[in-house]
Amino acid sequence: MRRPLIAALSATVLATAGLAGCGAGAGQAAAAKDTLVVMADSAASYQRNFNPFSTAVNAGARGLIYEPLTIYTPMKPDQATPWLATSSQWSDGGHKLTIDIRTGVRWSDGKPFSSKDVAFTFDLLRKNPALNITNVTDTSATAPDAKTVVLSFDQPGYAQTLKIGAITPVPEHVYTGKDPMTFTDPNPIGTGPYTLDTFSPQVYTYKANPTYWQAGKISVKKIQFPTVSANSFDSLLGQGRLDWSGGFVAHVDQIFVNKDKAHNQYWYPADGLVNLVSNLKRAPLDSVPVRKAISTAIDRAALSKVAALGYETAASPTGLVRPAYDSYLDPQYKDLQFKTDAAAANTLLDKAGLRKGADGIRVGPGGKKLAFTLLVPSGFSDWVTMARLIQSQLKGVGIEVDPQGKSTQAWKAALKTGNYDMAIAGSVGGSSPYDLYRPFLSSKLTAPIGQQALSNYSRWSDPATDGYLSTFDQTEDATQLRNAVYGLEKVMVEQLPVIPLLGSANWSQTRTTKFTGWPSATDPYALPAPYQFPDNLLVITHLKRATG
Repeated sequence: MRRPLIAALSATVLATAGLAGCGAGAGQAAAAKDTLVVMADSAASYQRNFNPFSTAVNAGARGLIYEPLTIYTPMKPDQATPWLATSSQWSDGGHKLTIDIRTGVRWSDGKPFSSKDVAFTFDLLRKNPALNITNVTDTSATAPDAKTVVLSFDQPGYAQTLKIGAITPVPEHVYTGKDPMTFTDPNPIGTGPYTLDTFSPQVYTYKANPTYWQAGKISVKKIQFPTVSANSFDSLLGQGRLDWSGGFVAHVDQIFVNKDKAHNQYWYPADGLVNLVSNLKRAPLDSVPVRKAISTAIDRAALSKVAALGYETAASPTGLVRPAYDSYLDPQYKDLQFKTDAAAANTLLDKAGLRKGADGIRVGPGGKKLAFTLLVPSGFSDWVTMARLIQSQLKGVGIEVDPQGKSTQAWKAALKTGNYDMAIAGSVGGSSPYDLYRPFLSSKLTAPIGQQALSNYSRWSDPATDGYLSTFDQTEDATQLRNAVYGLEKVMVEQLPVIPLLGSANWSQTRTTKFTGWPSATDPYALPAPYQFPDNLLVITHLKRATG
């Protein structure tokens, strides 16, 4: 899940991270100028895991160590940036894709990177479906020569171009014989601009790869990723201790920008959704009227104002990220907005046979209370506030909600296994509506309760939905694709497989004291958050050393 961090460095970590302070020697100060201090994760401690296919991979491994074939960013959805692949061509009616691989690239251990590594990676994903979260459906990958890969498909695979581009090749000579499900890749060998320098559970560092194929674009010589504690994120931002962070900050102008207006900046473009996710395998959350009642009782304006301080606004009932995807919006939903209506919510619940008990909480025909736990990562202060607001709002219609703060790891584990009632969770926008909808709507990405779902945590399974999604793989016809998007919008509006709350912000706070060239509203070349892949690679190759 891509989500900001709401936490801070402890005093001990600040010291071990090498942040220059009072009395720092000249050598330390010089080193600090070359070092980018990044907070991109809310982990309390780090495990030495740099496997780019692992859900527990450390920040930066994807992008800064392991690079994609092609970069697609939602900020420029109609453009592709060639990276390890220089071009690709579909043939045989969408059944074959020929990828031209960049020459002159080496792995960081000096061995040449070639098409064999790329073909090996696609084979690895195909043989280990749990790793293949993007669901690239090639049936074979061959390397007819050192700079060419040919992917074959049983069905036309046109719409998989973006997913294929996001694959990060791994070295065949390292991963051969390893179980990619358990291999943590503790000493990663990538093609990217950085290699692992030092590691501890408190902080790990990357150093510039001197043999990187475009080393001239790398001005940042070292990157530090310290661990976090719970209480001092705001003060550290104001003190100028962090160069690049990604988290919600209350009153960011007062706390951060005004402390150094010449250098401190933030940019929060919309990039996805904040959703209320219900476990659809637990009654009565499997009932559409109950989900509609819950949605209707929620006051999104209050969530925006109180929890997100206006930085995030109410989502569209279609789930489309607006205004980015306005061109895909079904005309019938052009002006559709969520409306808070407690009376209507009560009517829906009454009709569902859920009557209020003496304590005001509704009960079902069997006498079971309409009471749910609501999981939220305890470090995400905006989501914690949101959960408390939802608790109050739903109590007004006779639904008891018990917000429970969890560690990020425990929250994610509960979502994956289905061990929850309701939860707040984010979903990313992607480079097309297909990329937005598929992760939380495709039955291919869910699993029975107790087993690991890849991303469809609500356990939504619907043949019509899967049919709309499959259209993207089967045709390039613009009319058919648009009708499929319209169908998915209708599913969202009428059945609420997840309940959109707010449009999520891509959180990023940056300082220009050391490096300039950050993405901004006036130069939106990438999403700006440090946890964002593959945009993090675009950002790091744009940065220049500050002058003066």
